[in-house]
Amino acid sequence: MESKKVKLSNGMAMAYSVPCGPFNIIFATTGKGMVACGAFDVIALEKFNFPAVKLKKDGGIKTINGLLEAEASIVNKQALGYGVTAGMNGRAVLEKFL
Repeated sequence: MESKKVKLSNGMAMAYSVPCGPFNIIFATTGKGMVACGAFDVIALEKFNFPAVKLKKDGGIKTINGLLEAEASIVNKQALGYGVTAGMNGRAVLEKFL
């Protein structure tokens, strides 16, 4: 497992890459919300009242840096409340969750 601090303009996020056979499960969180690769069901996290966004990238998300560059494709209700919209990159979404 890899963990990495991600410096944002007004704070910090923690990002993780967990090897899982032939792929990695990759996500990042500020504690107030998270961005994640396609392995996560961000809509299911609505029942926990937790802002979450699924990201996508041509060729897939393979690294933490790839996650930060990837585009928001599914935004749950709580993330919408933070002003997150589809198409934002992962880093911009994390900035909203500070």
